[in-house]
Amino acid sequence: MIRKDHILVRSGVSEWPDGTYSGSYAFRHILYQNIIYQNLPPGHRAQTHKRLGKRLEEAHAGRTPEIAPVLALHFEQGREFPNALRYLREAAESSTKRLGHAEAASYLTRALGILDRFDAADEFSARVALLRQRSWALRSCGDLVGSIRDLRDMIACAEYLIAQRYTRSERLGLLGGSAGGILVGRAMTERPDLFAAVVANVGALDMIRMEITPTGPGNVDEFGSVKTEAGFAALLEMSTYHHAQA
Repeated sequence: MIRKDHILVRSGVSEWPDGTYSGSYAFRHILYQNIIYQNLPPGHRAQTHKRLGKRLEEAHAGRTPEIAPVLALHFEQGREFPNALRYLREAAESSTKRLGHAEAASYLTRALGILDRFDAADEFSARVALLRQRSWALRSCGDLVGSIRDLRDMIACAEYLIAQRYTRSERLGLLGGSAGGILVGRAMTERPDLFAAVVANVGALDMIRMEITPTGPGNVDEFGSVKTEAGFAALLEMSTYHHAQA
């Protein structure tokens, strides 16, 4: 098939970080790839993804952030969900470093979907961490409404754990720092009955006045401005101080 150029064509050579050196091939048309892939038996397809993921992970040992999205895809399709979760978070962190916040939020949304396959007790701390990370990514790309939705999701996680008797509110706590203080602070004011303790390390708790603090102007691109109607409404919703009640 390769010699006749019917389906595959040569696309050069590649060398992996572990020294593997081989020829590379590509499908002549995406249609060929899709048809062959869709006709693979589900078990065979999953095993192929799993093997590819493990081989790529081996070859890129110490440099997996470079191909984290590819690894996440192979392990997700190969039903190796803990590995898929790890590499989705790694992909999100790499995107954040490149200021690709919308892309990071997309990876974290996929990671949250994978968590549905975990036991609830094991899932909680990971889900809260992912929600906090995605909330930050959403804020950074201007989706302040989306970041508030993650507050509701985190509260729902706590409610579920208590309802299913995995824990009690007297044993449940939240920890967040800096911008992460927004999420844990608002969770505290929204549902103080759910948490025994909330720690906001140098948390951003007064979002209405944030803009007039010494470091505030530098945060306008991320959080928005009180000088616009939409910005003020979003910042007011995010502000722990303005939702505190005696």
